[in-house]
Amino acid sequence: MKLVKFFNWTDREFSWAWDGVTYVFPANESAMMEDWKAAHFAKHLIDRELHSEGLQVSDEKREEYLKKTVIDTDVTVNSAHEATMKILNKAGEPVGSEFTEPNDEPVEEAVTATELVPKSKAKKANAASS
Repeated sequence: MKLVKFFNWTDREFSWAWDGVTYVFPANESAMMEDWKAAHFAKHLIDRELHSEGLQVSDEKREEYLKKTVIDTDVTVNSAHEATMKILNKAGEPVGSEFTEPNDEPVEEAVTATELVPKSKAKKANAASS
C-alpha cells in the first residue's frame, strides 16, 4: 500500500465522504493518506474546481490539477495498521515533533492531526473531552 499527500490547493475548504464518514480538508493544507483514498477525494475536489470555472470534468486542466492534488511521498506500507501509524507519525517525523513542550497525555491524544480526523469522529472526540 502506498501513502501520498492529498493537497487541497484551493482557497476554499473541501469536504467529502468516504465510507459514510465526512472528511474536511482546510484550504491550502495537505493530509497524508492511502493513495486510493486520495484518488477518491482528488476526483471530487478537481470536479468541483473545474465546474466552478465553467469547465467540463474532462477538461485538459484535469491532469494539471491532479498533479498538484495528489503528491507522491515514496512511502510504502504493508498493512492498514502500519499505514495508520505512518499517517499519525506524518510518515517519518518523530512523534510529537509539532509540540513545543512534552506532556503526559497518551499518544492517541497527543498525536492528533485534525485534517485527518473525519468530521463526525472529531465532533464525538470534542464532546467526550468536554
